[in-house]
Amino acid sequence: MYRFLLRPSWIGLLLAGLAVAVGCIALGRWQLDRLHDRQDRNAAVESAQAAEPVPAALLLRTDRPVDAANQWRRVTATGRYDAEHEVLLRGQLDSGRAGFHVLTPLITEDGTALLVNRGWIPIDRSGAATAAPDVPPAPAGDVSVLGRVRPLEPVRAARAVPGGDSLTLEAVDLPALADDVPYPLYSAYVELLEQHPSGQDQPELVDAPELSEGPHLAYAVQWFLFSGLGLLGYVMFARQEAQRRASGASAAVDAGR
Repeated sequence: MYRFLLRPSWIGLLLAGLAVAVGCIALGRWQLDRLHDRQDRNAAVESAQAAEPVPAALLLRTDRPVDAANQWRRVTATGRYDAEHEVLLRGQLDSGRAGFHVLTPLITEDGTALLVNRGWIPIDRSGAATAAPDVPPAPAGDVSVLGRVRPLEPVRAARAVPGGDSLTLEAVDLPALADDVPYPLYSAYVELLEQHPSGQDQPELVDAPELSEGPHLAYAVQWFLFSGLGLLGYVMFARQEAQRRASGASAAVDAGR
């Protein structure tokens, strides 16, 4: 009754079902790999943020990038903000809202500056995405900060914002910034967590990194189910064809009686 499965068309259908199954299994394994990567990243972030804060000079350098193991570590520094060389980072999102990050160099006692992301300003403060925002001034005098370490990024674009005097970038790029300041910069910046004195009407602090595992496990399960559906469809078609053939044969026998 199932000898028809040896026909080329049915062999081709089986091979197609197997190919779909293999592809779906590969995609499911890829989603599991992404899940494991996310879990490793979350564990590294949690470990870094749980470590005791240390002076920025112990972890950061001016001549080489920050070590990957030190990303998200909390560091402290004391110095004076240099508002003249403040940088605006455009195209930043917070809870679905667009705005700017405000990065201000903090010149420490040894003359090296730590770039501090003082926080986020929504576009609605400035009225338009292309208009310079009204940036709250950094606290004057000596300021102590606590922040989490973030790596510098390759620059994507640098655009002038009408009505503003600050340099405006779309990524934190050390060469673009180092050429504009008269002092050495650490090759990483920090997202502000606390500062003393706090100052008035300061930008909103940047949210902590999201530590969810994302939808990867659900996607992996879906792909694994899809891999079974392809083969299940082949089996169902084969059974239907076998039943049709059996019914036809039975009808032919009845007609011959």
